[in-house]
Amino acid sequence: MAPSLCPERLTSDFCDGILAPWASEEGKLSLLRNAAALNANQTMALVDRHGTIAAPTLVLWGMADPWQKAADGQRLAREIPGARFQAIEQASHWLPQDAPVLFAEAVRSFLSP
Repeated sequence: MAPSLCPERLTSDFCDGILAPWASEEGKLSLLRNAAALNANQTMALVDRHGTIAAPTLVLWGMADPWQKAADGQRLAREIPGARFQAIEQASHWLPQDAPVLFAEAVRSFLSP
C-alpha cells in the first residue's frame, strides 16, 4: 500500500473489509459479472458532459493513490467549470480513511461561504 498520513487507519482490518464482499465464491462471481458488464463507452460518453456541470465542485485527490494518478483528477477539475482540484499529499486512494482530518477540513472549507 502507498505511504499514508495515517498508517494506523489503513490497517489490515480495513483492507480486509474492502475486499470482504469479493472474498467468497459468490462475491468473486459477482465481481466478474460486474466487470464483464462494464462498458467504457458509457463512461467516456460522460466526459463531454463535464463542461455542463454547474454545481460547485471540489476534486480531492490522494497524491499517493497507486491506482489513479493525480493527472486524472487534475484533468477532471479542468473539465468541470470552476472546479477546484485539491491535492492531499501522502494520502492514498482511500482518502477519507487515510487522512480523515485533512479530508474533513477540505470539505468544510469548500462548503463554507
